[in-house]
Amino acid sequence: MKLIRRLAYKVLQPRTWDRVFFDMALNWRRWQNRRGTAARRLAGKRCLRLHMGCGNRILPGWLNIDAFERPGLDLRWDLRDPFPCEDGVAEMIYSEHFLEHLERPDADVVLAEFFRLLQPGGVLRLGVPDAGIYMRNYSDNKADFFRAIRHLWGAVLPLETPIEVINQMFRMGGHHCYAWDYETLAMALNAVGFVNITQWGPGKASRQELELDDPEHAFETLYVEAGKTHVSH
Repeated sequence: MKLIRRLAYKVLQPRTWDRVFFDMALNWRRWQNRRGTAARRLAGKRCLRLHMGCGNRILPGWLNIDAFERPGLDLRWDLRDPFPCEDGVAEMIYSEHFLEHLERPDADVVLAEFFRLLQPGGVLRLGVPDAGIYMRNYSDNKADFFRAIRHLWGAVLPLETPIEVINQMFRMGGHHCYAWDYETLAMALNAVGFVNITQWGPGKASRQELELDDPEHAFETLYVEAGKTHVSH
């Protein structure tokens, strides 16, 4: 096995193999999506609260959805695939630190699906790493900001310069695929039909039910809410 691994690493770098296996796992999940589990889970449901790309953070009272198996997960689903349900099944959608793991074309598809799933008058709340925070602190030469996060999100070796920290945020070992700021995220949301797009501080929301933000992410996160208008008659 070690010989096979060494030979494989001569062909591709370890980080490339990591990405290959990651994509294989997701593609397997996309195939399994066709088995109808999600269709049965969502059949006939309305006014759902959907926690998209939940990771290990399970929210009580919400349908917690992720592409990978997690303790307490309600539904395993690759969010790049459309859900097998009718439009407008959700009254609220929450997603924190998920969108940055998608390439931009996939992110646009996912946002369009969020719009479809949301009922008129419903609210979407997104949290993503805010590239603007990092760039402003870099431009303003805020050494204390970068010094405090030298081990950002599990960096084993200390990140010695601001650019090393920025690279960690932008790339996260290959797991981050796109960097967002408010202008770009608002533009993407507006493009798929969302309205009333507003930025919120950590822990502050338009509804108490959406005050769900992870305090561990607060220092770097851009929180945005967006709505779906009622259909006029």
